[in-house]
Amino acid sequence: MDTTLSTPIQYKMQIGNNMKTCIKCRLELPLENYYPRQANCKLCEKERIKQYRKNNVEKIIKLQKEYYKNNKDKIKKLSAKWTKNNPQYMIDYCNNHKEKMKIQNILNKNSIPAGVYMIKNLITGERYIGQSIKPYGRRVQHFSNLSYNTNQISNPQLQEAMKQYGKTYFVFGVLEHCDKEELLAKEQYYIDLYKPEYNAN
Repeated sequence: MDTTLSTPIQYKMQIGNNMKTCIKCRLELPLENYYPRQANCKLCEKERIKQYRKNNVEKIIKLQKEYYKNNKDKIKKLSAKWTKNNPQYMIDYCNNHKEKMKIQNILNKNSIPAGVYMIKNLITGERYIGQSIKPYGRRVQHFSNLSYNTNQISNPQLQEAMKQYGKTYFVFGVLEHCDKEELLAKEQYYIDLYKPEYNAN
């Protein structure tokens, strides 16, 4: 079967029986493997976005800064709504001293259980997964290590990426809280599931 897609009409004709041909990999796949109104399958589209982000880092950072500057109120409202709907995550970078002190007080009380966490690069989409008996304390260590120029806690690949892109473009979230005896098994489960790039040796 010829899967060459030379014109929009030819491409349109190859959508049928709940199947669709990806214009990138040329595979005929079920429609659930495509995002709405996308000609690439999900895998090809994710790869395209990842490559675009890697090749246009400066442009993306510039556009993001301009957007944040022009939409501060909108971003604050969306952030507040997201935080309200996702109370288990503390991914917002703490610029406010009161917020820092609030988190520090929580850490001092040891009221947060052990857990597996993820740190994600918003520019490239690359991730790091770790575990700790005090995950939010580990978050502070990861981000503060950059300021003190030490690799005592942070993964070296993650540290280099933070230096390259700036820690503002990294977010932190706890994937799952668990007993400390389960930490290693849970961490390996999420590493196998997400295959985080910064965990690679």
